[in-house]
Amino acid sequence: MARKRVYLAGPISGCNERQRREWRDEAKEKLGAGFEVIDPALDPVGPDEDPALVVERDRRAIATCDAVLANMWKESIGTSIGVFHAWSNAKVIVVVDPNHIGSQILRYYADDVTDTIGEAVKSLNRTLRAESALRVLKRNGKSEPLSRRKLANSIRRACWDAEVDDVVFAAQIRRRALERLVRRGAEMAGAIRTRTVEDTVFEVLQEMDVPAAVRAKWEGYLADRRDDGPAVEPVAGVRVYDTPQDLPVATHKAHSTIWDVNVRRLADVPGAAREALADLLRVEGLSRIRLTKFGRGPGARGVQLRLKASKSPGIVEGTLHDPAGVKGTAQQIQIVLAQRDRQAAIRAALDTVAQRWTARRR
Repeated sequence: MARKRVYLAGPISGCNERQRREWRDEAKEKLGAGFEVIDPALDPVGPDEDPALVVERDRRAIATCDAVLANMWKESIGTSIGVFHAWSNAKVIVVVDPNHIGSQILRYYADDVTDTIGEAVKSLNRTLRAESALRVLKRNGKSEPLSRRKLANSIRRACWDAEVDDVVFAAQIRRRALERLVRRGAEMAGAIRTRTVEDTVFEVLQEMDVPAAVRAKWEGYLADRRDDGPAVEPVAGVRVYDTPQDLPVATHKAHSTIWDVNVRRLADVPGAAREALADLLRVEGLSRIRLTKFGRGPGARGVQLRLKASKSPGIVEGTLHDPAGVKGTAQQIQIVLAQRDRQAAIRAALDTVAQRWTARRR
């Protein structure tokens, strides 16, 4: 991970030297040489200094950082303003609350709240590493690190265009989308597509209790950006794309598979079985495909795919028969839906796509 800049926010005015310095020295020691630390306590404010200039200096310093570690050992207006500046610039924010003040406002803005400096440094490091590992594959074939700022601005734009106060919704949407993207990035060795980012935000909007106008604006952005459209007529109002969506396909927990491999992404599935799963991924409204139990199935000369209803809400189950399997020929799958309220429609679209594999012979 490239060297990151961390701003140490905490009470300064009205504090003695030990209160200003001790926790910051601890934070610097625990952060180590892998971080560049910006410490406002090294340049204390003079009694005659213009407060507006102080606020602007801190705001600009925070804007140059990747993260803010804020120690709220006592209530502090300046520290709270610093946290808000960081949130406005989509920075990683970890708050230390050693005296259990329990500010719900800070908890809203922070990525994490901890009790100690050591826990805060670990949390900050973990979040920065997870997000730094994410690379977005652009439509032109190039890749770049996932930008919190770009993601935040896109979500805010949807809220503004929908005439909805972004303070209420934008941060929650961004936080949930980032958590999901980090999980998906880990399952895909860090590489995700622009389309995955866009669709993940849409999934979060579908799940959250946000105004319909925000969802409509985001869906409108997607329609404007994509010219590939559905490959077939929508089935029960569910779109079917030309190409598979970049969604996680992985073994559930520690399961192996009929091919004697622990699948971490679609590319790990061999041959025609991969094509069958890719077909399912063309259907709108999915979240992921899990590969679970496996065993022996009826003899077949080619890959077959059969879907069935599940007792679990938000799940469509199925069996993928592959005579090329090593440890078996029948692989159980679970298709996890992102939009549970449309389960019947999505199941109908999946059935339509799966028809060409239902009784396939090779």
